[in-house]
Amino acid sequence: MDHRPGTGPFDGDDALLRRVFESTARASGEAFFVSLVRTLCTSLGIRHALVTAVGPTHDQVRTLARWGGDRPLVNIVYRLAGTPCADVIGGTARHYRDGVLAHYPHDAQLMALAAESYVGVPLEDDRGRAVGHLALIDTQPMPDASARVSALRVCAARAAAELSRLHAFQEQVESERRWRDLFEEAPIGYVYEDTQTRFISANRAAQRILGLRADEVPHTVGLDLVAPTREAQERVHDSLAAEQVGHEKPYIVLELRRKDSGQPVWIHRHSRPEPDGKH
Repeated sequence: MDHRPGTGPFDGDDALLRRVFESTARASGEAFFVSLVRTLCTSLGIRHALVTAVGPTHDQVRTLARWGGDRPLVNIVYRLAGTPCADVIGGTARHYRDGVLAHYPHDAQLMALAAESYVGVPLEDDRGRAVGHLALIDTQPMPDASARVSALRVCAARAAAELSRLHAFQEQVESERRWRDLFEEAPIGYVYEDTQTRFISANRAAQRILGLRADEVPHTVGLDLVAPTREAQERVHDSLAAEQVGHEKPYIVLELRRKDSGQPVWIHRHSRPEPDGKH
């Protein structure tokens, strides 16, 4: 006998969704998807569950999480051709109460799982485009699975929202990485400092111009580098006074002294106050 954990096959939608939401409420990323497939399997007494994301060529998917029996399985990438997943990602929920392999005899994954039954729903973005799918697979018939499609759609919508959040986060990280690369590799020296002229960051060009090591940047105060001449001191203090009242100053030429050698360098300084108190 195939004994499985859970509350028995297909108890009410409300109970299922409550378990799913409780188990995933504090999870994000991979932990969210693992918790989702685990909860579906244990609550419904299903052997396997998986959630996927469509690949860049749209002819394959990568699993975000897989559950088998009593443990998570290693994530995989597989082609959609000849699988029920292809139909689901095409936008249509699929339910095969039994004999699923007769419909998809060349699906290697179903064969490896000794699949008898299958139910799947698409993950859709806010434009209604399929971006992945959620599927339950069992080694026994699932006669009542079609009654759970609406609940699975709710779970799929939550998974799609988490996938969208991950994509947005990854795009933000990539955007910040590109910005850092542009900032660091720019041929012009850039310094970001607070209103007390303490350096927040300085790119490599600025470090070369000012004679700074990278580890010295966080401990550098811009005013300390200003040449000790009357003209340089008046210019920088006029600029700082304007900043204190929120005025943007045009470029001014300042004479500084390199930190490493004390040699003079001339720079253009532009002040643009920001809401966080830096410029």
